Amino acid sequence: DLERHGAAARDTHALTVAALFHDMIYDATRADNEEASARVAAIHLADLGLDASRVAIVERMIVATRHSATDVASADADTALLLDCDLSILAAPRERYLAYAAAVRHEYGHAPDDAFRKGRAKVLAGFLARPRLYATPALATLWEAAARANLEAEIAALTASA
Repeated sequence: DLERHGAAARDTHALTVAALFHDMIYDATRADNEEASARVAAIHLADLGLDASRVAIVERMIVATRHSATDVASADADTALLLDCDLSILAAPRERYLAYAAAVRHEYGHAPDDAFRKGRAKVLAGFLARPRLYATPALATLWEAAARANLEAEIAALTASA
């Protein structure tokens, strides 16, 4: 499907494995989900006999799904594609995006409403502050405007209910 949009991976195996493992460990109360997921991937891939250099590529790709500015800026083409795919939900049709936002709130059910609204708005504003959300040119063309509209709408809803 990505190739249809002009976004082809150079190393489809590494990209596929990284995509499969990137949220292997996910707990909204943890700050190290990506690193923990990368460690799990490394253990399983080493057990399967994958070359250590290939394991390191997959680990690096998984850790980059933190979406920090440094990770995004230093991403190679395949990692950029993984990061773009990881953010594809931001460009979903409105109804699907609202369901995603509700699921995020459910994941952070432990957080008081006010703290959640402030924290979520800050995260979303951080994405909006980027010159581009998507690094892959074809996916930026396809998704950028819709993603920005969804983020702006969610921030407006979060701040209106504060």
